[in-house]
Amino acid sequence: MTKFWGVGIISVVILSAFGMYSLKLNTTRADKRVEQLRIELVKRQEEIKMLRAEWAFLNNPDRLEALVAEYLSQDLQMTEPGQIAELANVPLRPVGESDEGDQLGPELEYEVEELERLLSDSFSRGGNSDG
Repeated sequence: MTKFWGVGIISVVILSAFGMYSLKLNTTRADKRVEQLRIELVKRQEEIKMLRAEWAFLNNPDRLEALVAEYLSQDLQMTEPGQIAELANVPLRPVGESDEGDQLGPELEYEVEELERLLSDSFSRGGNSDG
């Protein structure tokens, strides 16, 4: 009977030691993960500070006023519908004519025809090539 109690106590001690080691290992892993998350959090907070500083710079009224003065002083006008052309209305250079340095003209003729065919197919299916 005493052997039974001895084996039981030794088993309980071994299981307790294993449980404590497992608990310590899990706690160590959790501590490392918490430290990694803290480091990541600090990095993200620094990124947010940088982005807020950049946003403040980009939305600075003095800077925006200078940009408005620079770009709106060019007498910009709204785009009219007649200014937008379709590909079919753009004249292509005749095959026989080419610049002196244009070595690819004849080779690209097939590709231009293929592109025209694809575009006409695309527009006939509904206006876009996304399907």
